[in-house]
Amino acid sequence: MRQESATKGEVDAVTTCVCSAVAALHAAGVAHRDIKPQQFCFKARSPGLQVKLIDFDLAANFKDPAPLPPLQGLTPAFAPPEALQGELLLLGGAPLGEAFPALGPEADVYAVGLVLAQLRHPHRRPVFATDAQARDLPSRPQALALALAALSAEEALLLGAMLAEAPNARPRMPAVLLDPLVSAGKDSLVRSVKAERGRADQAGQLRGQLRELQDGLELLGLKVESEAEGVKVTVTKGNAEVVGALKE
Repeated sequence: MRQESATKGEVDAVTTCVCSAVAALHAAGVAHRDIKPQQFCFKARSPGLQVKLIDFDLAANFKDPAPLPPLQGLTPAFAPPEALQGELLLLGGAPLGEAFPALGPEADVYAVGLVLAQLRHPHRRPVFATDAQARDLPSRPQALALALAALSAEEALLLGAMLAEAPNARPRMPAVLLDPLVSAGKDSLVRSVKAERGRADQAGQLRGQLRELQDGLELLGLKVESEAEGVKVTVTKGNAEVVGALKE
């Protein structure tokens, strides 16, 4: 998240991987409910990029007919406004179940929007620099507007929708995957796969050429050794003849 030198193709690929991971989780009926940059582990693989979403302590099955459990412990800088409003209600004496609504996949969409806003910012700046700033609900719209203003129109359009204040106004992850901003990363991943395969093919060709060269050098060494032995025999025989002639 802090590598300002990352190329656009790399940022697009990470964007696609992040959204695909969360979409796959939602397809299984599970809401993570604590998404932030630290929950994504990336690993280069041959070929392509591998992403793992970790830490499911607050996860819940939102397809279960039973009510979702109340939610506490979110990182404020990546929490949706409804979660922070729940904190205020709890401080005001509201019961736990009433203070924290049934946060499900909509909370994940909002958190992914914040993660992508940081990832795609020219300087990788988080939308909310501190927990105190994140908890300042009246000032959040201004902070969001400043963050989106640093992005392209295409980026601001998608992330603005994902960061809608009303949970039901946010797009679902399948729709996010279809957005041109996210699907662009698929092309980057395909290109990286093809490039990796091309490098692997080239490396294989070079290894084959090296083996041929080594075999050739080995044969040349045997030939030189054989010819040197022949010369040695000839010289020895010639010396013997010279010595014999001198004795006569």
